[in-house]
Amino acid sequence: MSILRKIFSKRTEDITFTAYIAFATGFQSKVLLRLQNIEEAQAQIFQMLRSLTSASKAAEEEDLEEILSGPADTVEELEQLCNRLTDHSFKKQMTCYLTSLGGRNIGDTITRMLRTVGTNALWSNYSMKGKKGKGCFIELSVAILITRACMKKHAKAKASEIQEEIGDCLKYGPKHKAGAKYKLEDIKEKVIPQKSDIAETEQQIGYVL
Repeated sequence: MSILRKIFSKRTEDITFTAYIAFATGFQSKVLLRLQNIEEAQAQIFQMLRSLTSASKAAEEEDLEEILSGPADTVEELEQLCNRLTDHSFKKQMTCYLTSLGGRNIGDTITRMLRTVGTNALWSNYSMKGKKGKGCFIELSVAILITRACMKKHAKAKASEIQEEIGDCLKYGPKHKAGAKYKLEDIKEKVIPQKSDIAETEQQIGYVL
């Protein structure tokens, strides 16, 4: 009788242990499955947020491009832009847009921003502090706008560094295409033949004829 009890007790323990293992395994599987579902749901949420953010940024940039309709080409057009910057919402859009232009370094970023805001022909009329009869760039509201946008792009940049880069761009800008000191002599020499070359060609044609 005692042997039967021991056998029965042993079988009961085995059944109980097997049931516990089965329960633990099933519970672990359910937990892992739920964790997987949660991870998948989080990934979908993050993807949706990225899509919404990208769409929102693209919409803002598109709207802003429509508002700007290109870089200012005259002092009057620049003044109109400066007047629009009194609108806080427009200024915020402009800051985000200029920051999105990117740039490898401060100088590259400043160049991109200046080209977006105005043409070389326009910047030929300005210097950083208004020397040599030119307009004073630092007094313009776009100067503050570009400085802040650049500092937002380059977190470690100082205002003095940014202003120095702006000064260099304004200094050498007139020598670039459409600038006041931009010269076409080199291009003309390559495209338009000189009179001596034309005369020599005519002589050669006459000789052949």
